Amino acid sequence: MLDQAKLIDGVADMPEYITAPILYLCYIPNSDPDPYPSNILGEFPLFTNSSREKLLIKLILPNLGNLQDRIISGVAFFLAEN
Repeated sequence: MLDQAKLIDGVADMPEYITAPILYLCYIPNSDPDPYPSNILGEFPLFTNSSREKLLIKLILPNLGNLQDRIISGVAFFLAEN
């Protein structure tokens, strides 16, 4: 779940898919510093749809909580649901 542009823990009875708020994406050159501390950043896939067949990009987003929990639970973003 996103809260003020940071991934946070969801609740136990949360649906499998939730609509994310509008995300504004930008490109930050590797030569520029990250706008957030690197210890809270996580890399999350953005797919064209929920079948996860076509990866578009990997989003680097601030994460509050345990990043390993996000990876194990398969957090991902989709442009559309099948």
